[in-house]
Amino acid sequence: MNRVFIYPLLIIAFFAGAICFADSEDGGYAGVFTTMGIGARPIGLGGAFTGLCDDVNAGYWNPAGISRIGEFTIGGMYRRLDLDRRYNFFNLATPILGDASLGLSWINAGVSDVQGRDSDGLPTEEIKNRKNTIFLSFARRLVQEKPIEMFSVGVNVKYIQEDLANLNAYGVGFDLGVFLQITEEYAVGFAVQNVGSRYNWDSGSYYARYGSQGSTYNESFPVNFRFGASGLFLDKHLVLASDIEKSNKQEVRVHFGGEYWLFKEVLKEVESEEGSEEATVRLLVEDRWVGIRAGYDDGRLTFGGSLWQAVKWFDLGIGYAFVTAKVNEDPEHVISIELQF
Repeated sequence: MNRVFIYPLLIIAFFAGAICFADSEDGGYAGVFTTMGIGARPIGLGGAFTGLCDDVNAGYWNPAGISRIGEFTIGGMYRRLDLDRRYNFFNLATPILGDASLGLSWINAGVSDVQGRDSDGLPTEEIKNRKNTIFLSFARRLVQEKPIEMFSVGVNVKYIQEDLANLNAYGVGFDLGVFLQITEEYAVGFAVQNVGSRYNWDSGSYYARYGSQGSTYNESFPVNFRFGASGLFLDKHLVLASDIEKSNKQEVRVHFGGEYWLFKEVLKEVESEEGSEEATVRLLVEDRWVGIRAGYDDGRLTFGGSLWQAVKWFDLGIGYAFVTAKVNEDPEHVISIELQF
């Protein structure tokens, strides 16, 4: 069998087996903020991005997807949650060494101004909860020849930290991903998040202030599996995507969405054909300009849009997403910005 097919089939078998045999219990778990979703565009698509991952948000959803990044790109996100919680994201990605790409991302989440109280109900100190994850992404294209368009693998190496009422925990973990561009229009992706991730808690120093003895313990994150697929239709104006998500602490969750893009002609510098004296040439090409989208995120509806504009020596993208509320929760608003150099 041609090696073009061997790589994808082995990886698909591994991920499919892992998803089928994952435990199906529901419940609360550590590190939930690492799987809440980032980026106005992916969130507006209902969280269906594992098999699409064609922008700077790819490193979070599927680390193999950053192999699709064609230029140095910076992105950021602000997500307004209920109960005055904050959820922010900053990242960058760039191609390196021909077939490889590198990314760096930071997730910041938490809540503050929570009034603590003692056993008698009297006010004590203010309680804060701060969570941070910094991860380095690496991806490489292993196959880029017919009959498929591209096959890539990727990995995230993550450092995770949480500060809860002056208790600190730290940990490391990994995300693994593969991306298969079957044709120019159709693609699939697979990702495993939080492999080996866990918190190492030590409450000794905190309880020592109250004359008590603390303890040390480990809190493991559930491993999260994602499978996604995407397709381009109507001369690439329409994008449809879907994801299936499963962890060992929750039941299967379904995500799907679609977006429609308006294009405009822009002058861009592209690689010249082989044998040309010039390394690059400037051509008038059609590029994405305005996009609108909607999706379904495991029981919630999502809506959003994007606008791209060339600004001197970089392209500026602004995105917005709205997520409808669940019972007893507020709706969410997401704002993203992206710069391509």
